[in-house]
Amino acid sequence: MNKKLKLVYSASTESDGVKNVLAVFKESSKNTYYLSTMDGNGHFGPGFEMNQDTFTDMLSKIFEIN
Repeated sequence: MNKKLKLVYSASTESDGVKNVLAVFKESSKNTYYLSTMDGNGHFGPGFEMNQDTFTDMLSKIFEIN
């Protein structure tokens, strides 16, 4: 991910001394979002790219928003 991205959300959990992070980035030049995870060593996992409609649909299904 070497595009101009803005961090729009992050959350972390810790279990058995291991910290994991979920991060959501938005590409500034268009309505594209990237979801990624990061382990306690600062290594990013594979990211997932989606447009704003897909991102909104995902959130509405997770939180059962009508």
